Amino acid sequence: LDANDFRHDFHAFGVSALLMAQLYKCKGKDWSVRSHEPALKQAANLYLAGDFPAAKRILGEEFKKLEAARKAVIDKPVYIMNMPHGGILFENEGYAEYDSPEDAAKILNIYLDWSERFGYKFAPDIGACTLEHLAKLYPQTIARLKKAWSDGRIEFVNGTYSQPYMQLWPLWDQDKQFEIGLKVFERLFGARPRVYGAQELALHPEMPALLKKHGYAYAIHRSQNLGVAPIDRAPFINWESSSGDSIRALPSHPLRTEVRGSEIWRHFPVLLASGRNEGMPFIAFTNFIDQTFIDIYFMEFVRTEQYAPVWGEFLTPSEFFNKTKDIEAVARAYKIDDYDYELAVNAGSGHGPRTGGYSSEISFMLESGRQIREKEKQGISDEAALKKLLAQEAHDCYIIPHIATGFFTEGSLPDYTGPRYRCSNDGPGG
Repeated sequence: LDANDFRHDFHAFGVSALLMAQLYKCKGKDWSVRSHEPALKQAANLYLAGDFPAAKRILGEEFKKLEAARKAVIDKPVYIMNMPHGGILFENEGYAEYDSPEDAAKILNIYLDWSERFGYKFAPDIGACTLEHLAKLYPQTIARLKKAWSDGRIEFVNGTYSQPYMQLWPLWDQDKQFEIGLKVFERLFGARPRVYGAQELALHPEMPALLKKHGYAYAIHRSQNLGVAPIDRAPFINWESSSGDSIRALPSHPLRTEVRGSEIWRHFPVLLASGRNEGMPFIAFTNFIDQTFIDIYFMEFVRTEQYAPVWGEFLTPSEFFNKTKDIEAVARAYKIDDYDYELAVNAGSGHGPRTGGYSSEISFMLESGRQIREKEKQGISDEAALKKLLAQEAHDCYIIPHIATGFFTEGSLPDYTGPRYRCSNDGPGG
């Protein structure tokens, strides 16, 4: 390969051509890449001659033609919001996406490289607790994230200290999750999230009041794991709590892009062509996949974006809400039973067998929280104890007793070289 990996852009064109043919087939129409062949051959010859700028100009024109081909059958705006999810890190010991803090930092730097080189925009869903400890280990990664946020190339979503299942904890604990989490974001980045979004289902009817209290402007009323939010055909909702507080939110549309995970790219044509998009003024892809997974076609989508928004526009959630601000939002007040929570012993997810012990873990933490609240009423502040409690409320903590560091990532990545602990406290069977 050439020094700047330009050859990969030809591959990206080939992937887009393959997907374009699939899109047209889904729409019952014919499309062929043959009309692009003369220009592609010319660009390839210039590439071989070392004239990269000229080859890139020609390739760019062909990508623009692909964009026009997509718009000929899908003419409504397509928005792509990637919110890579990560956690959790305690001091220098990590679990799940942070089994290896070093690998986690490397992956974030890959995304930042794409952002700088190709204009890729994304919005990490990473808890403040994890970022706080990552900053001690890899301060340069945090510095790059800070600059990217300042430049408008990324923004963080969520904003809580440890990304808990909010519906399981008292409102006092939830309030502290935002209060302490947002303080950490301010200290590390000089900014705080304005959009709430979370991979694991943490939505409940009283959240709009909490979000308004802590200065949030928008919410993404969708989730990928451990349950789903109710489907709503309204483009936007004014999500209301019982107090009357409301926040503009993107609901879960019938297409349910949020549950697709890493496989979303290979299915893009089918999703675009789906009849579930009928009546919608736009198609909003929201991807909460674990930051660990860079699946097939992902890089090619990102590389395509530097030439033309062939498949849609990568943007941050704040940019999305700003672009769509003139679309009316419908008032919605949900009940707890409107949400499909899967956090149960017989849950239909892979985590189902592990969640049975979570209730006993919660009972200990509820007592710890009560003691901290009582001290606070007496004017006694213990931030270290509070942070410990909030970290223990993290959504990953119900899994940790049943696995060891390295279990999650090694099982997903064959080239994993990070820490491995060969013993665990318990197994799913107890």
